[in-house]
Amino acid sequence: MITDRRPPFRFVHRTRVGFDETDAQGVVYYGRYMPYFDRSRVEYLRHLGLLHGADDGREFVMRANRVSYEAPARFDDLLEVYVRVERIGTSSMTYQFAAANERGDLLVTAEQVLVQIERTSRRPVAIGEAQRSAIDLFEGRAVAVADGDRRAGAVAAVERIIVEDSEADEILRDTVATIGRRFDAFCGIRFAEDGAMVDGPATGAPTADVTTVPIAYDGAKVAELVVGGALTADDDATLEGVAALLGPFCLVGWDTGGEAWNP
Repeated sequence: MITDRRPPFRFVHRTRVGFDETDAQGVVYYGRYMPYFDRSRVEYLRHLGLLHGADDGREFVMRANRVSYEAPARFDDLLEVYVRVERIGTSSMTYQFAAANERGDLLVTAEQVLVQIERTSRRPVAIGEAQRSAIDLFEGRAVAVADGDRRAGAVAAVERIIVEDSEADEILRDTVATIGRRFDAFCGIRFAEDGAMVDGPATGAPTADVTTVPIAYDGAKVAELVVGGALTADDDATLEGVAALLGPFCLVGWDTGGEAWNP
């Protein structure tokens, strides 16, 4: 659940100590804190809608785990297990944890580094832009970036999406979601089919004030990127850069019959 009780943590999972989790000294066995942290991380990801991702052959594995013990917990204590993502690297996430009792006494702290790998090769692979953006937004990092900087980074973000995603629909869906978040506005793609523009993936509420940027392939218009709200000249240049990347992925046979496409 969301909390402001122990900044900079913004999420806490509560659990009660069972008798089977204590040792001969009458306190929680030191190894039992690892399941507490696992459960807290699971609930954190569930809250962000990231717990059940696509089965795309990628998974996170533990790289490092550092724990410091400050005070003991005992049978039937209600524990508050705080969790946050402190850093997101290219393929790794650094989680921080803090376990406290009902009185607010700090009991244990931990830092874990998880790395995303490709399941077959067991090699690190880049973390997706959608996951990265969702966590940064929740942790308050995205709002700390100036609007211009966040928007200017859209081209690099889409380049990462193209590297990470394998299917055209995934690339276009994630691109629309990323532009919508970075511009805090409606974003959609319309496809050129039989002389008309057909609605494709979109996010946010459509507005009357929109900017339309052509998406071309081999000199011919194949689609258009539509973004709502007032934009600057720098924003226009950014969207043109995004559109220049998307041409090859708009050639799939999008047969929606004129209806909105909802992946």
